[in-house]
Amino acid sequence: MVLQSILAHSANESVGLLAAIAEPTRSLALAASAFTMIFVYPRIVPTGPDPATDKWYQNLTKPKWQPPKWVFPAVWIPLKAMQCVSLVLLWKQVKNPKALWISTAVYFLHISLGNLWNYVFFAKQDIKMSLPVMGAFWLTCLGSEISFGLSGAVASPCLL
Repeated sequence: MVLQSILAHSANESVGLLAAIAEPTRSLALAASAFTMIFVYPRIVPTGPDPATDKWYQNLTKPKWQPPKWVFPAVWIPLKAMQCVSLVLLWKQVKNPKALWISTAVYFLHISLGNLWNYVFFAKQDIKMSLPVMGAFWLTCLGSEISFGLSGAVASPCLL
């Protein structure tokens, strides 16, 4: 009874007790969903051998400007973390369900094409087929950037 009275009173407040309690839980759920979408989902899909130990990849002729091996994780991990932040911002800020669905779907397609490229390039070792997949990957990257920006969220710069 006392709790109902407090909740009823705080429902009339600008923030409200339920909203104050629910917001950290909602933020944590959104962050866990973004982490799953960006870090876990790509690991579920088999993409082939590890390039660091794969003889086929090691024997490919690479450009002289290829960065050292340590650069990949040094760039990739913060990039993926920023993508998580971007998704959480999108999901928290966008109130239009259609814009939210489109932005999330285009971004999920982008991640899926990245996985497909890894599979075609590393597992199938098919460089020619990997090129159109990479083209589609970059188009969905641009599409994500545009849809996040048009949705009104401040999330777009985090995708870069």
